[in-house]
Amino acid sequence: MGFSSIPPRLTTAAVIEGIDRWSERAEIAAIHEELPWTDLLGGMSPDDILDRDKVQLVNYMRGKGLQLYFMADLTDGLSRGEEAPQLRALGRSITEPAVQQNNPGTWFTAD
Repeated sequence: MGFSSIPPRLTTAAVIEGIDRWSERAEIAAIHEELPWTDLLGGMSPDDILDRDKVQLVNYMRGKGLQLYFMADLTDGLSRGEEAPQLRALGRSITEPAVQQNNPGTWFTAD
């Protein structure tokens, strides 16, 4: 069984309320999204991306005692037969070794 922190209306208050409710029953939280290919291929480090985009969310969920993992969506979430939208926009492909080497793997650890 899974719980989602994405409410019917995506507001900060609704997200926090959702996390507060399901964190009472959960041990692990997943962040599932497309990799930020534009930033990664532009040379930005995964740590810098996390600090810019996710540090408050990560710290909040860790404060609830949740372990976190990142599940990368490597294809187009709406059309699984296609490359990720950012890769398509850059004219790149996940099949390129240079692109594969930018995959940050697991961004979140249990600490």
